[in-house]
Order: sequence, then structure tokens, then C-alpha cells
Amino acid sequence: MRKLFIFILSLTSVIMCAQSSYERQMESALKAMGKGNFLQARTQLEHLIHADTANWIPQYYLVLTELKQVFRSTDREEQLRLISKIKPSIAEYLAKETNVEWLVLSAFCYTAELTTDPINKGAYLTEVILDLYDQALKIDPQNPRVLLEKTAFKMETARFYNQDLKPFCMQLSKMKSYLVSSPTATTAFYPNWEQQRLAELLKTCVN
Repeated sequence: MRKLFIFILSLTSVIMCAQSSYERQMESALKAMGKGNFLQARTQLEHLIHADTANWIPQYYLVLTELKQVFRSTDREEQLRLISKIKPSIAEYLAKETNVEWLVLSAFCYTAELTTDPINKGAYLTEVILDLYDQALKIDPQNPRVLLEKTAFKMETARFYNQDLKPFCMQLSKMKSYLVSSPTATTAFYPNWEQQRLAELLKTCVN
């Protein structure tokens, strides 16, 4: 089941600006993350976090970088070690502010844990993950990443159990026009990976 969720490795922001020192460092960190240079990305993001603790964007990408490491690892013990490190970071942030994008990160984290032992953890963690997406939708019903990821998770679960994927693929196809018309975030480096993600998911629908 781990392979079914490997797609998260490709999630990055496509906003690339280079006007301020912050933007240059963020751009560099995201490029490093995209290339799998996790140590470099982490170092740069941690520097940005210390420089501006009120800015949640670098913290978000630091957690996303660590999640990428989990999905890339083939060592179950290493995966669990990383997950145990990531969970408190997410919980600490959500205790301060219920941010929809962080609820998605939390869902990703539990998805990563699920892939380490889908037979024994699948039933319980599936409920937890879907509940996180539902919480996010109550706060922001039109958030494209939440809408997409909830559908994607249900589709990949169905794929794991060899169930019909057509209903999910139809939902994804209908999301194309919605994502194109979704408002563009004005905050630099705000998560906006949904169109790239949708394209990847639709490719799996033809296989």
C-alpha cells in the first residue's frame, strides 16, 4: 500500500519568486526538496523558521519535507521513527491554530503511518484520515487541496482493495475546471500543488 501513496513525494509549490531574501531562500529550499536533497531543504527551512516564527509557510514545508522522507524510505522502522518526530510538530501547530493546510499535513502523516501496516492499521487510520479531511472541509468547504485529497485517499483505498475506481476518476475529471477557476493565493509560496497532483491522479485512472 505504501506504493499507492508515493505520489506525495512530488508535492511542491510552483510559486517561484526571487525578490527578497526570504523568497530566494524559500525558492532554494523548495528546489532542494523537489530534487530529494532533504538535508539542504531542512537546513534552509529551519533558518527561515527561526528568523520569523510567526510565518507558518516555512514550517509547513519543513513538515512536508519530512513526510517526503517517510514515503521515500523503504525501512519500516525508519518510517515509524520519522512519523513519531513529525506528529508532535503537527499537533503543536494545530493546538495554536486550526489551519486547513495543516489538517491536510496531518492526514498525510496518518496516511504514511497507514502504509507501514495497512492490514492492521487500515480500518482505524482510514477513519482518522477521513475525519481530518471532514474537519478541514467544515472550515473551508471550497479548499481545492482538501477536496482533491479526500477523493484521492478514497480512490487509493479502493485501489488497494481492488474495487471499482470509475466513480473516483469521474469525480477527479469534474475537478479540472474547478481547480482552474479556483482563486490564486496572494501569499508567496502558499500551498498550490493541486493541479499538478490532479494531473498525476488522472494518469492512474487510465491504467
